[in-house]
Amino acid sequence: MKTQDFTITITAKADVTDKAVKDWLPSALQEGDFKYKLVKIYSTEITPVDRSDSSNKYINDMDTSG
Repeated sequence: MKTQDFTITITAKADVTDKAVKDWLPSALQEGDFKYKLVKIYSTEITPVDRSDSSNKYINDMDTSG
């Protein structure tokens, strides 16, 4: 498997009837509910991440720790 890291920014309208986005987003990304909570996506921005840049050291640290 070949992988690459990205920063993805999504500007969207979301359903916050039951919970704030910050409360449901992490589990929705894992469970696949993401598409059901978003009402409309206005734009996306996708930027490759350079792991060798010292400002991205946390990514390597997270991969190492588990």
